[in-house]
Amino acid sequence: MVMTMPGFSQTAHAHEIIELFQRSYNPNPEPESPERTQQALDYISKRKKDRMSHTSASAARQPQAGAAAVRDTFEPNDDYPEAYPAKNGYSYLSLLSTESDFDYYRYDSGTYSGMLTVKLTVPKDKNYDLIVMEGTSKNVGSSLGREPGAAEKVAFEAKAGTTYYFVVFSMDQHFSTTDRYNLIVGNPSELAWGTPVDIDVPEGVVPGYRITAPATGNFRFFTSPYAGTGLPNDTLLLLFEDELMQKLLGGNDNASEDTVFSELDVNLTKGLTYYLYVAPSANDGQIHARLTAASKPNVSAEVPILHETEANDGSVAEQQIITLEGSVFAPTVSSRRVSFNNLPEGLETQVVRLNDKQLAIRFSGKALSHENKDSGEASVTIYKEAIVGALEDVTTNPFSFAFTDTPAVTLQAPRDLDVAASQYQLIKFTPPATGTYEIYTDYFLGNPAEGTSDTILSVYEDYERTRHLATNDDGKKPPFSSVTLLLNGGRNYFLSVSGWNGKAVHARLAVRYLGVEYVYNEKGLLVQMKQDGKVLVDFYYDNNGNLIRKVVR
Repeated sequence: MVMTMPGFSQTAHAHEIIELFQRSYNPNPEPESPERTQQALDYISKRKKDRMSHTSASAARQPQAGAAAVRDTFEPNDDYPEAYPAKNGYSYLSLLSTESDFDYYRYDSGTYSGMLTVKLTVPKDKNYDLIVMEGTSKNVGSSLGREPGAAEKVAFEAKAGTTYYFVVFSMDQHFSTTDRYNLIVGNPSELAWGTPVDIDVPEGVVPGYRITAPATGNFRFFTSPYAGTGLPNDTLLLLFEDELMQKLLGGNDNASEDTVFSELDVNLTKGLTYYLYVAPSANDGQIHARLTAASKPNVSAEVPILHETEANDGSVAEQQIITLEGSVFAPTVSSRRVSFNNLPEGLETQVVRLNDKQLAIRFSGKALSHENKDSGEASVTIYKEAIVGALEDVTTNPFSFAFTDTPAVTLQAPRDLDVAASQYQLIKFTPPATGTYEIYTDYFLGNPAEGTSDTILSVYEDYERTRHLATNDDGKKPPFSSVTLLLNGGRNYFLSVSGWNGKAVHARLAVRYLGVEYVYNEKGLLVQMKQDGKVLVDFYYDNNGNLIRKVVR
C-alpha cells in the first residue's frame, strides 16, 4: 500500500516512479554462473554487430500502440566511449527503446573503496539484464534473471581509483518506448539537517539521500528555489523507511496549490535512517532546486518563577531548565548561542548542556534593581545553530523573576531591629517629599527598659552600598546614632544599621521630617502646617472655600 502525504497526487508519472522504486528483488541473489555470464557477454558482442541493421532498428523504435513515447534519456550511451557518468547514491530513469538497445553507465570510484551495490528495477512485463565491468574487459558481476518484472542486483567490492561500467540490456530483446527502468547506484549520501543542498541534474537523474533522525518527532523535507533565488521547479519527494525502498513513508508533489515545489511533514523515530529521493514531477523534467531537511523544534522554560535569595541582595540561586522537543541540541551549546530577553541588569548567565534535550541556565551577579516592582517577564532565545536541523531561532515561553521588597521604614512606622553580631541590617526609606530628614536609632519599641545599643548608622543611595551619603556612630543621644540629610522625595535610600565593634544591635530605627509639612484636604485647600510631627498652624474655611480663620499654635 502506498502511503502519501497531503498534496501528493497519484499522477501516472508518480505512480510509475513509486512502482520502479518499490519493485522487489532478491536481496541476496545467487551469483550467476560463469557460463551464463559469458553467454550474456557474447550476446552483447553479437548484438553490437547486428544492430547496425537499419531495418530492424527503425522498426523496433516505433512507439507502442496506445501509448505516448517517452524520451530515451542519456543517449547516445550505447557503448563504453559514450557511457553516461553515474554517481554513488543516484538513480537513473531511462528506456531500452529498441530490441538492440544497450545503455552504458560509467562510474569512477575516486577515493571510495568498499562494497558497492547496483540495482535495476524494470517494467513489470519486461525482462532486463545487468552486467558490471571493471574497465572494458573484466566482468565483476552480473544479474541475468529470466522472470519479467523481476529486479536485478549486483554487489561487488569496488576499488579506489577505478572505472566501472554498468550495462543495461535485454537478452530476451525486450524493450519499451514508454515504460522506464530505474538504475540505482550505491548507497545515498548523508543529508545534513538544516543545511540546504542545491541540486542541478538533467532529465532522468534522481538524487538520493539518507538521513538519520536525531529525535522522535515531526520533521520537514522540502524543495525550494535553487540557491534561494532560482525559478520554480516542479519536483516530487519520496521518503522510504528502508534502504530496499519497500516501505514508502510519504510522498509529495506540490506542497500547496500555490507552488510546484514539494514538502513532506513526517514523524520520524530517533536513531532510524530514512531514504529520500528527489524526482522530477514530469517525464521530461529536470531538477534545478534546493533540498532542505529541517527539524520543527520547540523550547520551553520549565521554571515559571525564579526567586531572589533570602539574602535579598538581588542574587538568584535557582536555575532555569530549558527543554527541547522536536530535535536535539548541538553537541556544544555555549552562551554565545543563547540570548536572554529582559535579563535584569546586573545578573549574568552561564549555559550548561545537560543532555540532548535540556539546558540549564545558571545565574551569577546581583540584580541592580530588585524590589518587587522590578519583577517582570523574561524569556530565552536559542539560536538555530544550537539545534540540529533548525532553520530559525526559537524562543521559550515567558517566565518571571520574583524579587522581594527590602524592609522599609516610614515617617509613621519606625522599625524595631535585632541585628546579629558582625552583621548589618539594610532598611529602605522613600521620602514622601523633598526636604530635610533626621534618621536615627533609639530604644527598641521606644521603651528605655529595652536598654541601649551602640549603633553605627549609614545612608546610601543604592542597595549595593556603593554610593555613600553619610555615616554616624554617636548622635544626639549616644550610644544611638543620628544622621540629618536633605533627601529627594520619591527616591529610595538605603539605611544600614550595625553594631559598634561588631556587637549585636537591639534598637529602633526611625525617621522624622525636619522641614515644614503642608497638609491639604480633599478640595486642595491648605489645612495644616506641621514640623517634626507637631502642628504649627491650622486653617479653617467656609463652605465656599474662603479662609475664615487661622490658628497658630
